[in-house]
Amino acid sequence: MKSDPAGGVILGSSSQARSSKEHALVFLLWAALLAHGLFFARDLLALALLPGLCLLFRPGDLRAAVRSLWVKPAEGALRLTATDTLLLLMSGLSLTGLLHPVKAEEGWLEAIRFLLYWFVYRWGREAARNSKGEARLLRAAGWAALALGISAWLPWSAHVWPPPGPPEAGRLSSWFGYPNAAAAFLGAVLLLPGVDLRLKLVLIPFFLSTGSRASLALLAGIWGLQGLITLMSGVKLPQADPGRRGIPDRREALPKTPGLPVRLFLLAMSGVRRLAHLLARGKRGGGSGRGYFVTAALVSGSAILCWQGGFMGPAAPFHGAWAHLGRWAMSDSVWERILYFRDGLRLAASEKFLPQAGGWLAFPLVQQIPYWASDPHCSLIRVLLNQGWPGLVALTVWSAGRFRQIGRTGFWGACAFLALHSLFDADFSFAALGVMFWLLVALAEGRDPAAETYGQGGKRQGGERGRHTLSNAGVSLAGIRILRPAFLEPVLALLLFAPAGVILAAGGLPAATGVMGRPGGSPDAAACCRELTRALSLDRTNVGWRRELAETELRQGETARGLYQVERVLAWQKFDLGSWEWAQSLVWQAAEQQRRAGPASSRGLYRWVEEVPARMAAIAGKVPPAERPLWRGYSLFVRADPHIELLARCAGDVLHNRPLP
Repeated sequence: MKSDPAGGVILGSSSQARSSKEHALVFLLWAALLAHGLFFARDLLALALLPGLCLLFRPGDLRAAVRSLWVKPAEGALRLTATDTLLLLMSGLSLTGLLHPVKAEEGWLEAIRFLLYWFVYRWGREAARNSKGEARLLRAAGWAALALGISAWLPWSAHVWPPPGPPEAGRLSSWFGYPNAAAAFLGAVLLLPGVDLRLKLVLIPFFLSTGSRASLALLAGIWGLQGLITLMSGVKLPQADPGRRGIPDRREALPKTPGLPVRLFLLAMSGVRRLAHLLARGKRGGGSGRGYFVTAALVSGSAILCWQGGFMGPAAPFHGAWAHLGRWAMSDSVWERILYFRDGLRLAASEKFLPQAGGWLAFPLVQQIPYWASDPHCSLIRVLLNQGWPGLVALTVWSAGRFRQIGRTGFWGACAFLALHSLFDADFSFAALGVMFWLLVALAEGRDPAAETYGQGGKRQGGERGRHTLSNAGVSLAGIRILRPAFLEPVLALLLFAPAGVILAAGGLPAATGVMGRPGGSPDAAACCRELTRALSLDRTNVGWRRELAETELRQGETARGLYQVERVLAWQKFDLGSWEWAQSLVWQAAEQQRRAGPASSRGLYRWVEEVPARMAAIAGKVPPAERPLWRGYSLFVRADPHIELLARCAGDVLHNRPLP
């Protein structure tokens, strides 16, 4: 096998390396989908070990990486592109968020996620240099979508991939566990150019069974836009060249351009003929009778799936999909997304738009009504919080530079669908959708329509050199030897293998495993406070540790630090009635303990206990009237709690020297 030790795979070399990368990509795509869409951290870490494991079976890459530092790269070798730079930059910015983390583990996971995307992109670029490899990857995506839909009907699938609860109950979610994520993947496959039309007919009922309104609107819009582009880019009328001597200009004698109604009719008829041709086409172009038979079977199966999917039958497993698709008014989910966007911008502004590890997880500090969401449901806000303004600027510049190149290929519809859908849903919380997106970007960049030639019948016969020419937007960084792909791939595979393996084996960051309440925790109070403080510097979201720290410090007489931790607990759980009861009881106990030692030092604690009802009323009063229906426990929170009112009244009696009740 020929290889270039300084720049990657050489054009015209053996396909053994490419086939191994193709197999790795197919395995990664299927494994990512089966592992709940890589939503959970353990699944992502397990899949992140794949590049390192591939390196173990190809030790020659390490020797080639060392030689690449002084060997000049061969002509035609793949070099770093702007997409390489973006993905590596996003991974690096995720690590800078560890300087001021909300949850340090999320910073490591985000860096690992983008490194995994980078390997998907690199392997996809190599696969795109071979048209057969590209076709195999697209075929694998189509069959994966079919398996995703069929598995939702299996009787035992609910025990492996639990169905969603309310309000998404009754909608197809399959391996993802979230209907909108399943709709995003199915919609992207429906827009792929290399997937058989008959397979798409079977996927449509599965797509509709997800009940995703945004996905349906996006899919219809992109299909309509593709039809409009086809309509507007029709075959031009032949015209004589006025620059040639002796040839009269007969453009006026040509028929006029047909109007829009005629164009629409001709486009519809052309589409019907094309559809009939594709449906009747047998395997390998032979046997139209077999093609009609297969098509009839697939259409009948689609009708049965529609009946069982709740679109024509009265009782079906996905009965909630049709009801959800019928509600297009402003629902609670729309208002909740508006709250997510607003609070995400507030969080980013509070940290001066700098990178934060797990930045969105601090949403309880800025929310005005209670909700829980593991993602801001917007990819741009997710980037703004995790990678800061540098990441958002880099992503914007990359999108502007790559829009035209991807738009010249048949992958623009699927890429646009995934990108637009991620703007108002939690798509990229599922790393499987990110794998799909960056794989399509790699395949799209591997095509260069400007360098292709066409033979008879309009079939593409691009030369090997022209087909795989990098775009003008590519970043030629071969002069910096450590940035050559042949060196970066094995080195980053090892760097990715190490943290992923450590975090996966330890079940979390090792620095947070020795706090009180865990094996190895110290019984000494001072040591316990130090360990809890160190652990909270890595994970500010753990309210249980903060409660334990507050109780320990107040018990030790550290009033100021104990009250600070109590206030931090309430900042994270200010809408939780139980947290207010816990905080008031804890401060009351500390005040009683200090009153026996010295009455003067306890007056501030009694005053804090007395002010609790007024503070709760102020929090409830800040909620705008239009948003109060979204807070289901609003009436319970504003109602006077007997326990809280009793302690507040007792604290007031102590402050005013009245006898306790």
